[in-house]
Amino acid sequence: MPIRIVVVDDHADTRQLYASAFEFEADLEVVGEAETGEAALLTVRDLDPNVVLVDQRMTGMTGVETIGRLRTLVPEASIVLLTAGEIDMLRRDALEAGADAVIQKNGRLADLVALIRGLVARPG
Repeated sequence: MPIRIVVVDDHADTRQLYASAFEFEADLEVVGEAETGEAALLTVRDLDPNVVLVDQRMTGMTGVETIGRLRTLVPEASIVLLTAGEIDMLRRDALEAGADAVIQKNGRLADLVALIRGLVARPG
């Protein structure tokens, strides 16, 4: 079974970038996308993802706010906050909200893939 991923980002090109990149990874599958935190709450309910990637800067709720709400809807899913900003400034807030990790949005795709696999493989 592939790792089921939902991508939450207000930029369609960014969501498409992740979907296209993960197509080359046999064990990763983007099963849903959402443009806002509010839309993410509806999307994850029906899709039962293993991983939710959430951008910090979105219209409406921030990524940290979205994570806090997602955590109650999909408690078993791993949630990763993606940020183009300074990680250290967000890490504490993101982890307190329920994120499992914070990673640079403009970092290496291989690092994100490894992080996703590590989060899903870790013992409960």
